[in-house]
Amino acid sequence: MRTDIINHLVSLILNSDKVTSNMTSISLGQLAQNAENRAEIIKGIDFKSISEIFRKPKDDDLRKTIINSGVLDSLFFILDTHDLSSVTLPYVDVIQQLSNCSIEIKLMLQSKKPYPHLLYLLNHTDNDVILYAINSIFNILGFGAKQTSSSSQHPHFETMSTYGGVDKLYSVFKRSDVNKKVKDKAAICIGKLYSSKELQGEMKTEIISYLKIQVNSSDSNTKVSSVSTLKGLAQNPENKIEIEKEEFKIPK
Repeated sequence: MRTDIINHLVSLILNSDKVTSNMTSISLGQLAQNAENRAEIIKGIDFKSISEIFRKPKDDDLRKTIINSGVLDSLFFILDTHDLSSVTLPYVDVIQQLSNCSIEIKLMLQSKKPYPHLLYLLNHTDNDVILYAINSIFNILGFGAKQTSSSSQHPHFETMSTYGGVDKLYSVFKRSDVNKKVKDKAAICIGKLYSSKELQGEMKTEIISYLKIQVNSSDSNTKVSSVSTLKGLAQNPENKIEIEKEEFKIPK
Protein backbone atom coordinates (compact mmCIF):
# COMPACT_ATOMS: atom_id res chain seq x y z
CA MET A 1 0.00 0.00 0.00
CA ARG A 2 2.83 2.39 0.84
CA THR A 3 4.28 2.06 -2.66
CA ASP A 4 0.94 2.78 -4.36
CA ILE A 5 0.18 5.80 -2.18
CA ILE A 6 3.62 7.38 -2.53
CA ASN A 7 3.73 6.81 -6.30
CA HIS A 8 0.31 8.44 -6.61
CA LEU A 9 1.38 11.43 -4.53
CA VAL A 10 4.56 11.89 -6.58
CA SER A 11 2.51 11.88 -9.80
CA LEU A 12 0.15 14.51 -8.38
CA ILE A 13 2.99 16.97 -7.80
CA LEU A 14 3.74 17.32 -11.51
CA ASN A 15 0.27 16.79 -12.94
CA SER A 16 -2.20 18.63 -10.72
CA ASP A 17 -3.64 22.07 -10.12
CA LYS A 18 -1.86 24.40 -7.71
CA VAL A 19 -4.04 23.61 -4.67
CA THR A 20 -3.72 19.83 -5.08
CA SER A 21 0.00 20.13 -5.77
CA ASN A 22 0.53 22.19 -2.60
CA MET A 23 -1.47 19.75 -0.47
CA THR A 24 0.48 16.85 -1.97
CA SER A 25 3.73 18.67 -1.24
CA ILE A 26 2.84 18.88 2.45
CA SER A 27 1.91 15.20 2.60
CA LEU A 28 5.09 14.04 0.86
CA GLY A 29 7.19 16.37 2.97
CA GLN A 30 5.84 14.71 6.10
CA LEU A 31 6.31 11.21 4.69
CA ALA A 32 9.89 12.02 3.66
CA GLN A 33 10.88 12.43 7.31
CA ASN A 34 10.91 8.62 7.49
CA ALA A 35 13.90 6.89 5.85
CA GLU A 36 11.84 4.01 4.40
CA ASN A 37 9.29 6.42 2.95
CA ARG A 38 12.09 8.56 1.54
CA ALA A 39 13.57 5.53 -0.22
CA GLU A 40 10.14 4.79 -1.72
CA ILE A 41 9.72 8.40 -2.83
CA ILE A 42 13.02 8.17 -4.70
CA LYS A 43 11.76 5.19 -6.72
CA GLY A 44 8.75 7.17 -7.94
CA ILE A 45 10.63 10.30 -9.01
CA ASP A 46 11.56 10.85 -12.65
CA PHE A 47 14.32 13.44 -12.28
CA LYS A 48 14.77 13.68 -16.04
CA SER A 49 11.14 14.80 -16.46
CA ILE A 50 11.51 17.31 -13.64
CA SER A 51 14.67 18.82 -15.15
CA GLU A 52 12.97 19.09 -18.56
CA ILE A 53 9.95 20.82 -17.00
CA PHE A 54 12.31 23.25 -15.24
CA ARG A 55 13.82 24.24 -18.60
CA LYS A 56 10.47 25.62 -19.73
CA PRO A 57 9.28 29.11 -18.69
CA LYS A 58 9.95 29.50 -14.99
CA ASP A 59 7.29 28.08 -12.70
CA ASP A 60 8.27 29.08 -9.18
CA ASP A 61 5.24 27.36 -7.68
CA LEU A 62 6.45 24.01 -9.01
CA ARG A 63 9.97 24.71 -7.77
CA LYS A 64 8.63 25.48 -4.30
CA THR A 65 6.66 22.25 -4.40
CA ILE A 66 9.75 20.24 -5.35
CA ILE A 67 11.67 21.74 -2.43
CA ASN A 68 8.87 21.53 0.15
CA SER A 69 7.62 18.06 -0.80
CA GLY A 70 10.78 16.23 0.16
CA VAL A 71 11.81 15.60 -3.45
CA LEU A 72 14.96 17.71 -3.03
CA ASP A 73 15.71 16.01 0.30
CA SER A 74 15.29 12.66 -1.46
CA LEU A 75 17.72 13.79 -4.15
CA PHE A 76 20.31 14.72 -1.53
CA PHE A 77 19.65 11.33 0.12
CA ILE A 78 20.59 9.67 -3.18
CA LEU A 79 23.86 11.60 -3.27
CA ASP A 80 24.62 10.58 0.32
CA THR A 81 23.84 6.88 -0.05
CA HIS A 82 24.45 5.84 -3.67
CA ASP A 83 27.69 5.15 -5.49
CA LEU A 84 28.81 8.30 -7.30
CA SER A 85 28.92 6.50 -10.66
CA SER A 86 25.15 5.91 -10.42
CA VAL A 87 24.44 9.66 -10.17
CA THR A 88 23.51 10.84 -13.67
CA LEU A 89 23.06 14.27 -15.22
CA PRO A 90 19.28 14.69 -14.63
CA TYR A 91 19.80 14.44 -10.86
CA VAL A 92 22.29 17.30 -10.89
CA ASP A 93 20.35 19.30 -13.46
CA VAL A 94 17.42 19.58 -11.04
CA ILE A 95 19.72 21.31 -8.53
CA GLN A 96 21.24 23.49 -11.25
CA GLN A 97 17.80 24.63 -12.40
CA LEU A 98 16.75 25.41 -8.83
CA SER A 99 19.93 27.47 -8.30
CA ASN A 100 19.14 29.68 -11.29
CA CYS A 101 15.76 31.08 -10.23
CA SER A 102 14.17 33.80 -8.16
CA ILE A 103 15.59 35.07 -4.88
CA GLU A 104 12.88 33.23 -2.94
CA ILE A 105 13.75 29.89 -4.55
CA LYS A 106 17.47 30.45 -4.00
CA LEU A 107 16.84 31.17 -0.32
CA MET A 108 14.81 27.97 -0.04
CA LEU A 109 17.57 26.00 -1.78
CA GLN A 110 20.23 27.59 0.42
CA SER A 111 18.27 26.59 3.55
CA LYS A 112 18.68 22.95 2.49
CA LYS A 113 22.47 23.27 2.85
CA PRO A 114 23.38 22.05 -0.66
CA TYR A 115 27.14 22.74 -0.56
CA PRO A 116 28.35 19.39 0.86
CA HIS A 117 26.29 17.50 -1.73
CA LEU A 118 27.50 19.67 -4.61
CA LEU A 119 31.12 19.44 -3.48
CA TYR A 120 30.84 15.65 -3.31
CA LEU A 121 29.77 15.67 -6.97
CA LEU A 122 33.10 17.26 -7.92
CA ASN A 123 34.63 13.79 -7.52
CA HIS A 124 32.57 12.51 -10.45
CA THR A 125 34.26 11.39 -13.67
CA ASP A 126 31.61 12.89 -15.99
CA ASN A 127 32.55 16.42 -17.06
CA ASP A 128 28.92 17.44 -17.50
CA VAL A 129 27.96 16.31 -14.00
CA ILE A 130 30.93 18.23 -12.58
CA LEU A 131 30.03 21.31 -14.63
CA TYR A 132 26.38 21.28 -13.50
CA ALA A 133 27.52 20.95 -9.89
CA ILE A 134 29.95 23.86 -10.24
CA ASN A 135 27.31 25.91 -12.07
CA SER A 136 25.05 25.38 -9.07
CA ILE A 137 27.81 26.45 -6.67
CA PHE A 138 28.50 29.49 -8.86
CA ASN A 139 24.83 30.51 -8.85
CA ILE A 140 24.50 30.16 -5.08
CA LEU A 141 27.77 32.04 -4.49
CA GLY A 142 26.61 34.81 -6.82
CA PHE A 143 23.39 35.15 -4.87
CA GLY A 144 25.33 35.24 -1.60
CA ALA A 145 27.67 37.95 -2.88
CA LYS A 146 24.70 40.24 -3.51
CA GLN A 147 23.85 40.07 0.19
CA THR A 148 26.98 41.95 1.23
CA SER A 149 29.21 44.81 0.04
CA SER A 150 31.92 44.21 -2.55
CA SER A 151 34.61 45.11 0.02
CA SER A 152 33.51 42.43 2.51
CA GLN A 153 34.46 38.77 2.77
CA HIS A 154 32.07 36.52 0.88
CA PRO A 155 29.26 35.51 3.30
CA HIS A 156 29.58 31.84 2.30
CA PHE A 157 33.36 31.63 2.81
CA GLU A 158 33.18 30.13 6.31
CA THR A 159 30.48 27.65 5.31
CA MET A 160 32.45 26.47 2.30
CA SER A 161 35.62 26.25 4.41
CA THR A 162 33.79 23.95 6.83
CA TYR A 163 33.33 21.46 3.97
CA GLY A 164 36.79 21.98 2.46
CA GLY A 165 35.13 23.74 -0.46
CA VAL A 166 38.10 25.79 -1.66
CA ASP A 167 40.45 22.79 -1.63
CA LYS A 168 37.91 20.69 -3.52
CA LEU A 169 37.36 23.39 -6.14
CA TYR A 170 41.11 23.83 -6.49
CA SER A 171 41.57 20.07 -6.92
CA VAL A 172 39.06 20.14 -9.78
CA PHE A 173 40.85 23.12 -11.32
CA LYS A 174 44.12 21.15 -11.25
CA ARG A 175 42.68 17.96 -12.73
CA SER A 176 43.88 16.99 -16.20
CA ASP A 177 40.69 15.11 -17.11
CA VAL A 178 38.27 18.05 -16.94
CA ASN A 179 37.42 20.42 -19.78
CA LYS A 180 37.95 24.18 -20.00
CA LYS A 181 34.39 25.04 -18.96
CA VAL A 182 34.90 23.19 -15.69
CA LYS A 183 38.28 24.85 -15.09
CA ASP A 184 36.82 28.29 -15.86
CA LYS A 185 33.98 27.91 -13.37
CA ALA A 186 36.24 26.39 -10.69
CA ALA A 187 38.67 29.32 -10.94
CA ILE A 188 35.83 31.85 -10.87
CA CYS A 189 34.20 30.20 -7.84
CA ILE A 190 37.49 30.25 -5.93
CA GLY A 191 37.99 33.90 -6.86
CA LYS A 192 34.45 34.77 -5.74
CA LEU A 193 35.02 33.11 -2.37
CA TYR A 194 38.23 35.10 -1.89
CA SER A 195 36.68 38.46 -2.73
CA SER A 196 38.51 40.99 -0.50
CA LYS A 197 40.50 38.11 1.06
CA GLU A 198 44.06 37.15 0.19
CA LEU A 199 44.52 34.01 -1.86
CA GLN A 200 47.24 31.82 -0.37
CA GLY A 201 50.34 30.10 -1.78
CA GLU A 202 50.55 28.87 -5.34
CA MET A 203 46.77 29.10 -5.58
CA LYS A 204 47.11 32.89 -5.68
CA THR A 205 49.47 32.81 -8.65
CA GLU A 206 47.61 30.10 -10.56
CA ILE A 207 44.05 31.35 -10.09
CA ILE A 208 44.85 35.01 -10.72
CA SER A 209 47.00 34.21 -13.77
CA TYR A 210 44.22 32.03 -15.16
CA LEU A 211 41.53 34.67 -14.62
CA LYS A 212 43.72 37.32 -16.25
CA ILE A 213 43.78 35.18 -19.39
CA GLN A 214 40.02 34.62 -19.28
CA VAL A 215 39.23 38.34 -19.49
CA ASN A 216 39.88 37.84 -23.21
CA SER A 217 37.75 34.70 -23.45
CA SER A 218 35.58 34.25 -26.53
CA ASP A 219 32.77 33.21 -24.18
CA SER A 220 31.06 36.41 -23.03
CA ASN A 221 29.85 34.96 -19.71
CA THR A 222 33.32 33.71 -18.81
CA LYS A 223 34.81 37.06 -19.79
CA VAL A 224 32.35 39.10 -17.69
CA SER A 225 32.64 36.77 -14.69
CA SER A 226 36.45 36.80 -14.82
CA VAL A 227 36.54 40.60 -14.88
CA SER A 228 34.14 40.95 -11.94
CA THR A 229 36.00 38.25 -10.00
CA LEU A 230 39.35 40.00 -10.48
CA LYS A 231 37.79 43.26 -9.31
CA GLY A 232 36.63 41.53 -6.14
CA LEU A 233 40.04 39.97 -5.55
CA ALA A 234 41.72 43.35 -6.09
CA GLN A 235 39.96 44.66 -2.97
CA ASN A 236 42.75 42.87 -1.10
CA PRO A 237 46.15 44.64 -1.46
CA GLU A 238 48.18 41.42 -1.78
CA ASN A 239 45.90 40.09 -4.49
CA LYS A 240 46.04 43.48 -6.20
CA ILE A 241 49.84 43.30 -6.40
CA GLU A 242 49.61 39.87 -8.04
CA ILE A 243 46.91 41.04 -10.46
CA GLU A 244 48.88 44.11 -11.56
CA LYS A 245 52.06 42.20 -12.36
CA GLU A 246 53.33 42.75 -15.92
CA GLU A 247 51.37 46.03 -15.93
CA PHE A 248 48.05 44.23 -16.21
CA LYS A 249 44.94 46.39 -15.95
CA ILE A 250 41.53 44.94 -15.17
CA PRO A 251 39.18 45.84 -18.04
CA LYS A 252 36.36 48.21 -17.12
